[in-house]
Amino acid sequence: MKDKIVLFLISALFAAPGFCGAKAVVAAAVNIKAGERLSANMLKSRNVDEGDLQKGAAEYSEANINKFAGLYALVDIPQNSQITVSVLGGGRGSAAAGITSGWRGYFLETDAATAEIVKPNDNIDILVFTRVPKPMVLTLMQKVRVLDVKRQDGKNYLFLSVAPKDAQYLYFMEKKAEKIKILLRSPDDMKTGPVKVLPADGEL
Repeated sequence: MKDKIVLFLISALFAAPGFCGAKAVVAAAVNIKAGERLSANMLKSRNVDEGDLQKGAAEYSEANINKFAGLYALVDIPQNSQITVSVLGGGRGSAAAGITSGWRGYFLETDAATAEIVKPNDNIDILVFTRVPKPMVLTLMQKVRVLDVKRQDGKNYLFLSVAPKDAQYLYFMEKKAEKIKILLRSPDDMKTGPVKVLPADGEL
């Protein structure tokens, strides 16, 4: 009986990660989407055997957690994945880091109430009231991803991810439309489709 206990303890010792040269690295505590800005509570420590270490894996330390907080994920990072420098980009002052290749970042001025409610990574629709060529209300864009919310010089901006052509439409409407409203989408609602234009008589 004693021999069995000893063998069990020896087996457990050799199986322990620390015995085999395991290293504590920074890992994703949650699923992180591409373009999402990291915060400290999205990261954790994970013990990984040396043979399973990914190239460029960051050693777990408070300094590295603080270094990564505020950076952007360049790709989707599944929960428990090791964090490497290659999957992160930008910094606290780098707005461009969250923009997907082929898309553009557009700063849309908005009101203080909207800027308070809308958060980064929300999806929105953009509704406009225009008199060009006649009074109407139309849904200009659907399922637009919010990269960030900025407040500068007393003004409020939504930093949006848009296709280059949509950026042109949006800029045109900023100049011609009388009102632009933001509609916040449910995280589960990713459907888009034609929305009937509403003729508008008089002021809204």
